This record gives sequence, structure tokens and C-alpha cells, in this order.
Amino acid sequence: AQAGEWSNQLLEEVQTIWGLGVSRSTDQVTARFDQGEAAIEFGGARAERLLRLGARAVNDVSGMAAIHVTQQYSAGALAAQKFTNIAYGGRGLSKKRLASLGLSEADGVRISRAIRKHATVEKGGLGYRLIATNVNDWLDTEAASMFIVAIDRWAHKTVQNVDIGNMAQWMTADLGKVIFQYRSFVATAWEKQLMHRVDMHDWQAFCELTWGMLVAGIVYMG
Repeated sequence: AQAGEWSNQLLEEVQTIWGLGVSRSTDQVTARFDQGEAAIEFGGARAERLLRLGARAVNDVSGMAAIHVTQQYSAGALAAQKFTNIAYGGRGLSKKRLASLGLSEADGVRISRAIRKHATVEKGGLGYRLIATNVNDWLDTEAASMFIVAIDRWAHKTVQNVDIGNMAQWMTADLGKVIFQYRSFVATAWEKQLMHRVDMHDWQAFCELTWGMLVAGIVYMG
């Protein structure tokens, strides 16, 4: 921590290569905002800044900032581990799953070959544990690029995050913003989580849905 580096090589890669887990550091409150996206154009620069500071404080005090960062790190690391499991004989992803990551079956084979050749792994009782992908050293640079994009898509689809790119264009217009001002998270979840899993309709999608409902039910009862 003093050196600003992870002792875990895989998490270090997740942060430096995929930029996951750094949302709190990059989401800073500044004194300037883009036109059309803040109250500054109506003369409310000070009020806007105070509102943003308040939102950041609530995010920290509630613990959601730490939870979100942890989820991002975990999603990236587990996605990379999944590809490693596949490379060493584990059950592969379906064509639909690969397509959702921007990959074909041939692309998956190339990534598995590169992982076996360049990744640092540790043999354990349950298979091979990924220590580091070493993706910067891959000789097949095209496979490395596809792998980086696939992990990025997987992690950002797994961890819920409201992004303007996840919404329909009409939702970003003035009327759409008024209608969805408290529903943007739900609308994004509908598309990224529910509809995506319905489209996959496989065992993994079933487990994700049931596990999510189980945890939510336990938290609600608690």
C-alpha cells in the first residue's frame, strides 16, 4: 500500500490494464461541468458543486463506494480466472456467451493457447489458479487485444453501473431525463442484467438470477 502497488499480481493487472476498481479515484468533483449536463448553465455552479460533494459523501459513508470498487476488482479477476479454467480443460463458453464478449470460437481457442503459453499459474487441488495473465508479453497481440476487450465487457456487464451509453437515445433528452431521473439504474439493469440473461437462457444465467434473488431476499429479511 505504501508503494501504491498490489501484492497480488492479478489485481495489479486488473487495475492497470483494465482500469477496474479506480472509479472513486477518477470520479472527482470539480468546479467545472459540461454544458447541458449540470446546473451551471442556469447560474447554479455553486449549488451543483455542493450537490456533487454531497452525493460523493453519501456514497462513501454508506459503504457503496468500497463495495463498488471491490465488485469491479472481483469481476475482472474472476473473468480472467474463468478463461484460465477453460484454457486448462474446463468447460468452455457457449457461442452466445462468446459473441456477447465479441469473440468467436476460434478467438477463444487462440486466447486459451496464449494463456497456456504466457500466463503464470499455480497448480492446486481444484485446478490451476491464475497468478498473472502477463498479457503484455503475449506474442499473439491480436489475441491479447481480444482478451482485454472481452474481460472489459464481462466486468462492466457484471457490475451494475449507470452509464449514458447503456440507455436509449430518447432517455438522454430533456423529457427522458425527467421521466428516468430516479429510474436510470433500473432501466440499465433491465437491459444489462435481465434481458441479457434471458437471451443467454443457459444454466449460468439461471444460477445468476436465482443467486441474485436469494441474496436480495436474505438481505431484505435481515
